[in-house]
Amino acid sequence: MRAKRITGIALLAATTVSLSSCTGPLDVPDDQRSLKSRRTLIDAEKYFRDYESGQSDSASAGGSPLASTRGTASDEAHAVPGLLDDNTFVNAGTSDFVSADRDPLSTFALDVDTGSYTVARTLLRQGVTPPSASIRPEEWVNAFDYADAAPTDTDLGVYVDQGRTATQPDLQTVRIGIRARDVLPVDRPPVNLTLVIDTSGSMDIRARLGLVKSSLALLTENLHA
Repeated sequence: MRAKRITGIALLAATTVSLSSCTGPLDVPDDQRSLKSRRTLIDAEKYFRDYESGQSDSASAGGSPLASTRGTASDEAHAVPGLLDDNTFVNAGTSDFVSADRDPLSTFALDVDTGSYTVARTLLRQGVTPPSASIRPEEWVNAFDYADAAPTDTDLGVYVDQGRTATQPDLQTVRIGIRARDVLPVDRPPVNLTLVIDTSGSMDIRARLGLVKSSLALLTENLHA
């Protein structure tokens, strides 16, 4: 009888390593709650509005020799981007199966990225076929909740399950999920966050930098001391 091939895929499908500075739906101490209430005075949208207004002023002052035929520079600055505008997908090729007998070791980062699934879902809802280069299977696997229970007697819990593939019945795929223990806000040690923001020319396209500032303001509202 031919032995079945079992291919292990180390996918962090359930990694939920908690950042010690981010709050969840858990109780927040009164002193931290008062700090958060003061932060709610931040108008996150104002960062975007101010940035967008500044772009319009600059475009109007600079003018354009082609404005009479293409519309005003201000109109171009407010043009609604298409779904695939300003998005670059790099085709990294097709990853083949690697025999664990020949290459038994692998390294990977303890993070979770679901961007590929989110992009595809957005495009499909608009009736657009996602570019093949945008499909990264590991990010699709990470996008779903596998209900792995949080460990109670250790920092990390490891969960393994397997199943047959649809196209090759003799091939089984193994999912390895890692789940961190839940930590109450009061038990989290203080940390300092350093945010590095790209301010190069590409960030000036369609108010990207203004959107980043607004996003950081929203993030700040959900942090505690």
